[in-house]
Amino acid sequence: MDIEALEKLYQLKEKGIISDSEFQQQKKQLLNNEERIKNNYNPISWSVIIFIIVIIVVITIIANMFQAYSALSLLQG
Repeated sequence: MDIEALEKLYQLKEKGIISDSEFQQQKKQLLNNEERIKNNYNPISWSVIIFIIVIIVVITIIANMFQAYSALSLLQG
């Protein structure tokens, strides 16, 4: 947690530079940012995983089609 940022916000509030509601809003934003960093949530990572799965499925389908075509060619002679 960024204690220094919270302390600076508190000092600004105590000096009357920012209001209590501004202090609360900024504090909430700091804590939310910290929570996001802590959870390390990255929506792009799910997109990449899904993309890789789709590529694997497509390659598997193409490989199976090639194998079937090769077997048919051998049967025909």
